[in-house]
Amino acid sequence: MNSKKMVQTKFLSVCVSFGLTIGILIYFLGVVLGGWLDLHFGTDSWFTIGGVLLAIFCSFFELIQALKALDKAEKKADEE
Repeated sequence: MNSKKMVQTKFLSVCVSFGLTIGILIYFLGVVLGGWLDLHFGTDSWFTIGGVLLAIFCSFFELIQALKALDKAEKKADEE
């Protein structure tokens, strides 16, 4: 497999990984953990909202890191 095709495959992998990561994190941090904390402390839905926002932040942080690594790999492939 040539290097350009490998970079495209890695990009697709990053996209799929981002979708799964954001979905799983929103469910567990926002819905499960945030909902439990809201019930435990008797708040309306502040922990749920906070958990969802934290999950979105973490997911985008992970996406940025993966895209930086992918960009380095693409530049290296272009040099070869």
